[in-house]
Amino acid sequence: MLWSGVRMASFEEVSAELNRVVAKSEEVAAALEQAGQLADEAVQLLTAVMRGAGQLEGEFGQAVQQWSEVATRAAELSQAVTAVRQRVESYRRTLEADRASSNAAGPTASAGPPSSLPPTTWIERQRAQLPTYVTSGFHRDEEGHGDLVQSGAEPNGEDRAIAQHLVAIGRVRPRTFPTAAQHVEIKVGWRMRTSGVRRAEVVVNNRLCEGPLSCFELLPLLLLPGQTLVVHDPVRSHTFQGKGTR
Repeated sequence: MLWSGVRMASFEEVSAELNRVVAKSEEVAAALEQAGQLADEAVQLLTAVMRGAGQLEGEFGQAVQQWSEVATRAAELSQAVTAVRQRVESYRRTLEADRASSNAAGPTASAGPPSSLPPTTWIERQRAQLPTYVTSGFHRDEEGHGDLVQSGAEPNGEDRAIAQHLVAIGRVRPRTFPTAAQHVEIKVGWRMRTSGVRRAEVVVNNRLCEGPLSCFELLPLLLLPGQTLVVHDPVRSHTFQGKGTR
């Protein structure tokens, strides 16, 4: 598994967490809808009050405009929350479909590596389910375990540990932070290194970055000898062999 010292969550646990996310998003959407309605009521009340307000009519007009903007913004946020909830629900349905397919195929097929499925089918299916609002990737290791990985800082400090390692091996200057430490491909490579997985694939929704201190340059240094990571970006597939030291 690609989690460094962390137990891979079961399907039931992942499904339960996704259900909680959907429930929370519904609560947020409902609260935003109520906020928009209250803002609309405020606009109506102020509009009625400002008539005949004399010198204060200009100030009341500004207040009406501000409350109107609040109502508009609440509606926009509600739509954004709904869109994210739909993506989560889509991801959950994909997991459920994969689970059902694995159960129907039997234990031997479900435990197989990524190559046990037609590669293009697996790649296209995963890419179709990836969120579009943030760089994301879905990885799968040699035992068939997989998970969604997204770019950005990690609550457990994983990205900082990656940066410290790059400093320790002399690839990054002290007191600097390479942005690649928060990239999907680098996180997967780091988890392979710390868990000992020998081979994995990751499908990402953005092109692999290149240049100094890029994923293209740093991945071989994170992977240990004997480890292989295949990155499928929207343009092509890239295979990285480990050249790092312990």
